[in-house]
Amino acid sequence: MTNQYSYTTSTSQRGTIALLMSLIILTLITFVSLYTAKTVSVEQKISGNEYRSRVAFEAAEAGMEAAMTYISRSYGGPDRDADGDLTNEKIFDSSGNVVVGIPTFTDEQDWRTYDNNSKTIVKLSGTSTSVNITALGISGDGSAQRTIHKSAAVVDPLPGFPNVPFSARGAVSVQGSATIHNPEGNSTVRTGGVFGWTSAGANTNLADPSHDNYPECLGGSNSCDISPYSGLEGCNSAPDTNFVKCGTIQASTAGNINIDIDQNFLGFKNATDEEFFINMFGVSKEHFKKKRVDRFVNPADVNELYTDGGLNQAHGEVIWVTGDIPDPPGIGGIIAGCYYTSGSGPNSKDDAFDENCEAAGGVLEPVIIIFDGDVSFKGNPIFFGMIYITGNITQVGNVEVQGALAQEQGPASVDVTGSLDIWYDSAILEMTSGNGPFSTASGTWKDF
Repeated sequence: MTNQYSYTTSTSQRGTIALLMSLIILTLITFVSLYTAKTVSVEQKISGNEYRSRVAFEAAEAGMEAAMTYISRSYGGPDRDADGDLTNEKIFDSSGNVVVGIPTFTDEQDWRTYDNNSKTIVKLSGTSTSVNITALGISGDGSAQRTIHKSAAVVDPLPGFPNVPFSARGAVSVQGSATIHNPEGNSTVRTGGVFGWTSAGANTNLADPSHDNYPECLGGSNSCDISPYSGLEGCNSAPDTNFVKCGTIQASTAGNINIDIDQNFLGFKNATDEEFFINMFGVSKEHFKKKRVDRFVNPADVNELYTDGGLNQAHGEVIWVTGDIPDPPGIGGIIAGCYYTSGSGPNSKDDAFDENCEAAGGVLEPVIIIFDGDVSFKGNPIFFGMIYITGNITQVGNVEVQGALAQEQGPASVDVTGSLDIWYDSAILEMTSGNGPFSTASGTWKDF
């Protein structure tokens, strides 16, 4: 009996222990399973949050790219209504595309929804040359938001604009009645070689020391609407936005070349084509074409309206003409750098004090035009801005440039013919600084 009881007790104890162990193991398994499930759930939430955050960030980036497209000059620039206020700009149309040109102000919006239901909201502030952009990205379910801020500023496409009306890398021979005016300084021509002309009607004109307000009028830095300058020569019958410039007196003629014509200038004399270009534009031609040019124009289209791919009434742009302009067609009676909202504008200008073209009903938005080749002028074209020609200049008629003209062509038997009238205007050249592309200002990008 005793042995049997002991055996039963031992067996019962072992069963109890086994049961307890099983319960403990089952409990541990349950805890591990619950912990694993919770961990997986947390990881899924983290992964989901990261995904939605990434979607929101990508939407913000897309909004930022759209904003950079919107403010580019090829799309119309940042201040489309020209009211000086960027906070009311709406960069998307009703289809979600970036608005091109002047908006209708009826169906534009500052937001866009993408195919994955994410959304971006874009706000602008600042000025037409320095824009602050804020792009908010929102995930499809609205649970995640990311915001990107950055500032974009215009890159000056002409940092080294000349301080004389006519510059040339090499020797220049002029056969025609060229007239070169500098009402702001004491130099008219600067060449890397010998300068000569044959026409008895050719001459240069410099600032007149007897002019009222001399020498302050040198550089044209005083506005006509500021007393006591409003009554001075150069402001009479001129719009208030003009600058006081000195009157001019004759300096050189074909038979009498004076020191206003700087021949064999060492800075140009030994310069290559590329060095001459970089001296004015700050970068190589290849870089300039890739990063600074708004439009490339076919030589066959130069006389067309800018809306049709030509130069006529082009304004506020950097333009590269891609080859020689032969005769025919030549460049006819176009106007570039002065925009007319109605009509065709004046056919000629004979007063440098009307350099802002507003007296004739236009809006001054100077251009930079690089003619990459020989240029033939046929009519009476007028250019406001910087004109750069890599080849020879031939013309019939009267070509007027208000700003400056530079010629890259080296020694040639005759590289300027016909009537060429250049009025130097530093204010116009300075205005071209706003024609460049927008680039992100260093240190302004942040995503918080």
